[in-house]
Amino acid sequence: MMLGAWLIYIMLKKIVIPHNKFVFENSNEHGVVVLPNWEEAVKFQKSEAKKEILELIIGFPGMTLLAIGVMMIVYATCSYMFG
Repeated sequence: MMLGAWLIYIMLKKIVIPHNKFVFENSNEHGVVVLPNWEEAVKFQKSEAKKEILELIIGFPGMTLLAIGVMMIVYATCSYMFG
């Protein structure tokens, strides 16, 4: 469970938060990302694709480990209390 929580924390700290900060800083009043030229737009699309792939590679195992750990604790607790 701790390994899953740690993986999710690392993913949020290193991947999601910097990406969201970039999107927030480069958005207009309507929430649309506005970039100065085409090269920056292509670079942004590539970084967005990289973020999604890294979220899948790191996030899925992290969530799986976290869910298994939580279910183990819930099962042990419930079987002790009600069983």
